[in-house]
Amino acid sequence: AHAGAKRAGTLTVKTEFEEYTFTITQNGVIIELEEDPESTTISMPGTGSGMEKTVLIRANKEWKVEVPKEYQSWLKAEALSETELKVTTTTTNNLMVNRVGHIIMKTKEVIDGFDGITFDISMAVEYAPTIYSKKDVSHSISNLSI
Repeated sequence: AHAGAKRAGTLTVKTEFEEYTFTITQNGVIIELEEDPESTTISMPGTGSGMEKTVLIRANKEWKVEVPKEYQSWLKAEALSETELKVTTTTTNNLMVNRVGHIIMKTKEVIDGFDGITFDISMAVEYAPTIYSKKDVSHSISNLSI
């Protein structure tokens, strides 16, 4: 039995004439997004304060969520049920670049070898600059009358 996170390894067997590749997976602890089990990114639906997103979680152990201290100024996360996680932003992203924070999904009981699974929380830019081409600017000026 494997107590840690889900893991996989590849084994390749070669002979003089053929080659076979096998993938071996040990499930261990599973805490993953129901919609896209391979993804560890949750994209927020907007850029402002109070944005919320609820995602479905598939897990084979009871879980809890933690927000590392460095992200607590703008990010909150809570378990709504055994299968639902709610992520909330508490401030607007006016950094002019996408903001990425992390949450850590852990088992409620301590399991040796399992420190949790980190999910990235992505928040888009509040104000994206508008870029005008030379053609747009000269067109605008040519329509100006005084």
